[in-house]
Amino acid sequence: MEVGLFEWYRQPFALPFDGLRCVLGTPASYPLPLIGMWFSGVVIEQGRIIPCFDLGRWLHDGTCGFPETWFCAVYATEFGEIGIPATHVVGLMPKGSGAKNAADDAGKMLGASEVFSAKGRDFPILDIEMMIRSMTCA
Repeated sequence: MEVGLFEWYRQPFALPFDGLRCVLGTPASYPLPLIGMWFSGVVIEQGRIIPCFDLGRWLHDGTCGFPETWFCAVYATEFGEIGIPATHVVGLMPKGSGAKNAADDAGKMLGASEVFSAKGRDFPILDIEMMIRSMTCA
């Protein structure tokens, strides 16, 4: 499995390559307080308006909004593109460069059923489609 490895502050996470479109470095972002509790605002990139998850709210870590310096992983879903914020890009891992395992309780709290183990760490593989579906049911 090919994945992108990221961190939101100290919380590692992974995104499968199949939906990862690009990673933007400190993109033009606009907070929109009325967009909904699961989103921190939007990113505008080459004429596209991309809603961004409020990953801090999802992770219950006390962070919110856009950091001063950050990355936006643009991820394609059945609902359209969505921005996944990251404070650090750890790496892009080709097939065979790590192992996929069942998620522990901490990974499951993030909505991950699996983790990608690489570089001596476990990166919960975020299920973006499931996250979006759970938001519409909340």
